[in-house]
Amino acid sequence: MHMRKIVFLCPTGQLGGAERCLIDTLWSFQANQPDLKLVLFSGSDGPVLTSAKACGADVSLIQFPKRLERIGDSSFRGSIIGKLKTFVLFILMFPSLVAYFISTSRKIRHQKPDLVHAIGLKMQLMSLMVVPGNVPIVWNIQDYLSKRPLSRILFRVAMVLFGRSRTLSAGCCSDDVSKDFLSVFPNHHFKSVSTVYNTVDLDLFQPVGSLSEWIDVDPEVTQIGLIATYARWKGHDVFLKALSIVSSQNVRFQAYIVGGPIYDTQGSQWSVEELNQIAKSYELGKKVEFIPFQPDSAEVMRSLDIVVHASKNPEPFGRVIAEAQACGRSVVAVNSGGSAEAFEDRVTGLGVLRDDAEDLADKLILLIQNQILRQSLGENGPEFVKRMFDRRNLADQWIKIYEQSG
Repeated sequence: MHMRKIVFLCPTGQLGGAERCLIDTLWSFQANQPDLKLVLFSGSDGPVLTSAKACGADVSLIQFPKRLERIGDSSFRGSIIGKLKTFVLFILMFPSLVAYFISTSRKIRHQKPDLVHAIGLKMQLMSLMVVPGNVPIVWNIQDYLSKRPLSRILFRVAMVLFGRSRTLSAGCCSDDVSKDFLSVFPNHHFKSVSTVYNTVDLDLFQPVGSLSEWIDVDPEVTQIGLIATYARWKGHDVFLKALSIVSSQNVRFQAYIVGGPIYDTQGSQWSVEELNQIAKSYELGKKVEFIPFQPDSAEVMRSLDIVVHASKNPEPFGRVIAEAQACGRSVVAVNSGGSAEAFEDRVTGLGVLRDDAEDLADKLILLIQNQILRQSLGENGPEFVKRMFDRRNLADQWIKIYEQSG
């Protein structure tokens, strides 16, 4: 299949994990397939558009209807009343939704793409209705669809109504996500379902480089950090409980929580005041410091000795784990779900049980006391990431899927 033009569909202009994967994809195509025309349609404005332009893509804003932006799986969980409100909202927005689909379909037809590549569940669902029937569609799956009740229902309905005669393929961000995806969609719906791991910018994330001004590097004190949004499922409370156990031992460490809130949904994230209160209840005192979101996380990682991943829900991939290894840091990470595929247990990091503060504490104490092991894990990380998650190889992986879709 000879590719001349690809249209990419992205639901938001904000740089989350899926959007960073999109930018890595565009960058890799620019580096490896410079003659390929890249076009991005984004559902909202933001830094994604600027980054996409820097990767040589033509960008256009196709602003999502405001009501559509507010609808998600979280609105479908909980009470019957909440579900009814979501259903009523769908009915009220139906006319504007149809108009939006027609407008977007016209813009895609005008581009005459050879293929449409969609990220984000909303754009993937919409692609079934707006992409011309003779144009192959490839989905980049970045989440567990089986755990999203509203999305799962809508996808199955849309597949029956609009997807049967289409040419569809999917690239999932881990083997675990691929398995989950196939549990929702039997393979006969898709020409191929493959794993395409998220990747790392190895020019930015590397062992040598500038350090963070927020962290005092002291060879006598082990620096430990959890870098994540303040989403409650990211395991900040598990991390703090583990630190309380570590602090009862005769070891020297300084811990950091790096990140901040990004969601508008009430109750879905911690506040810094809540996390401070938990730290105080464990009598951690100055052993834990809170650092706001840092645009250059590589500087933070290089300043740490151990980077912790403590998510309480299965992680589709675990980009922070891969980035920390690329920076030559040892990692302690949940050894299940997609995150288990982001590192090599006892080679580049130590695996821990999900939502188990005691296990996390044991692994942290081991690495604090065993500097030789800590250094060995860190030294093995960059080569593992280069072999598995180098974004230079991303275009070739997608081209294979595109060719299977032709």
